[in-house]
Amino acid sequence: MAFLDERLQDAFGFDWARDEFRREEWPLLSGMYETGEQSYGGPFRTVFLLDVMNSRIWGINWYVFYPNGAKHEFLREARIVAETFSPRP
Repeated sequence: MAFLDERLQDAFGFDWARDEFRREEWPLLSGMYETGEQSYGGPFRTVFLLDVMNSRIWGINWYVFYPNGAKHEFLREARIVAETFSPRP
């Protein structure tokens, strides 16, 4: 499955992969985000779900902002919350 132009995205430091999300394989974009002039930021993940029945693509994004702290555990917890996403009919 090709999703957008991976070479173009790599120029910005993002990584595209396939990831199992809610027991199905979906495109996953991951990288680091920055906000504000002082370059605060942290890791993010976005999984893209295709809703064929309703002709939609859902982008579920989770990220962590914890300056100078270990973010791995919080990123895992945010993913658990993201996996509870259920689109409204």
